[in-house]
Amino acid sequence: MYQLHNPTGYGYGWFNQTEPDGTVYHHGGINGFTSSFVRDLKRGITVIVLSNTASMTPSVLSGELHKLAVRAEAS
Repeated sequence: MYQLHNPTGYGYGWFNQTEPDGTVYHHGGINGFTSSFVRDLKRGITVIVLSNTASMTPSVLSGELHKLAVRAEAS
């Protein structure tokens, strides 16, 4: 159902990683708000981080939370 048809790795606002894990993501921010949405299509894991402070880096936190979820699923 989910196939990467765009070799640039970007489509409809989603960045498609080239790793075989099937992860897509989108990070963004505006006017002091930042966010990160990570979806692991193969494992069915979704991580969403929302912040109302520009000093936080949601993309780093969502990446770490994704790793924790993968490890928890494996154990």
